[in-house]
Amino acid sequence: MTAAPLKFLPDLVEEHFEELAFLWGQRRGALASPRFFSRDLDRLEKRVEAHLAGLLIAGDELAEFIRPGLEGDDADEAFAAGFALLRSRIPGAPDKVWEAFASAAGPRADGLAEAFAHGPADALLSRLEDAVRSAPPPRSAAAAEALALRGRLRPDSRARDAWLASEEPSVRRKAWRIAALSGLSESRTLWERGLADPDPGVRTGAREAALWCRQAWALDEARGARRPPPDADPDAIYLVAATGDAADLERVLAWAKDSGTGPERFRIPGVLGHPGGVDALLRAMAGLDLAAAAFAGQAFTKITGEDVDSGRRTVVPPADGKQPDEFEAEFLDEMPLPDERKARAAWEKRHGEFQKGTRWCRGLDLSRGCPEAALDALDRESLWEARLRDTLAGAWKGRLADLEALPRVRATPGR
Repeated sequence: MTAAPLKFLPDLVEEHFEELAFLWGQRRGALASPRFFSRDLDRLEKRVEAHLAGLLIAGDELAEFIRPGLEGDDADEAFAAGFALLRSRIPGAPDKVWEAFASAAGPRADGLAEAFAHGPADALLSRLEDAVRSAPPPRSAAAAEALALRGRLRPDSRARDAWLASEEPSVRRKAWRIAALSGLSESRTLWERGLADPDPGVRTGAREAALWCRQAWALDEARGARRPPPDADPDAIYLVAATGDAADLERVLAWAKDSGTGPERFRIPGVLGHPGGVDALLRAMAGLDLAAAAFAGQAFTKITGEDVDSGRRTVVPPADGKQPDEFEAEFLDEMPLPDERKARAAWEKRHGEFQKGTRWCRGLDLSRGCPEAALDALDRESLWEARLRDTLAGAWKGRLADLEALPRVRATPGR
């Protein structure tokens, strides 16, 4: 008896493609999110693999279903299309992905570059290297990011200078991300070029890259970046809290007291993790500013590991301080409100314990660094911060790319 040929439902394959694109966007946002733990990321990645498997059922007809990703302007769909083709066994599939990348720009180029970074793209590495040297700056930078994520980028000062000279801030920001991924060892003059950029995002990227590349002076530079509102630099104070020490407590508390920096200012004491910042968080939780209370509650939990959720929620105003219109208000984020009495009771019970350390995260004492055994207990943002501190101190020999690689890629060095 002859077996019946396998069939698939086109609508279901389309759904797998849409879900794969959606989940990849979720994963990108989860990599350094305080709302995700490594176990959550693992579940997300398993869902990515499940929808990829469903998409690949299309076999030789796959190209028809993923065409929108290869021709459109959506980064997540571009990734889903490129990743699926690279993971398929269709003859010539890598060439199809490359053809799409060779004429791409903007989000499509970025999405396809992610597919090269995380998919089986060994056959295309030489083409990516050529693109770094010869493609227009946006595509050259995308190719370089893919190679940097794979640990295969060769230094090219001419390409880097072209990225930094680009009129597009997105390209200049990517140049500093590539520097962070590559672990560049350059003169301070190069880093200061980024810190003087007119775009705030570029300045932040340059400062982060300098820290990932063990430029200790960049922490002192960030400490001096404090300016009065509305020109205050929240990214600089965040990096101070993430990589500084107990001597930065006064600076962090001054930031938290300054209402001109918005309700998110109460996030910063949680990043520093010093027990001396908890009283300010408790006062904010008891205050009338609900958004400030919400951020303070999250910071308290980040330090202590205590769940103080009240079961109530509040809308978080836009970070730019502008009053949203009726349409925009429908899409504002919501945050859980803390139970201040529960938080105060937990603090009174454990106050003495926390005085024994100067940096706490999720109830763990990280004053002397982050032991490997503690990593699974940290949310992804805290894990990222711990790795950055250990990198700056020379205690972690891994790479930023290790925090972003898919498990399959993590297990195969050089791929």
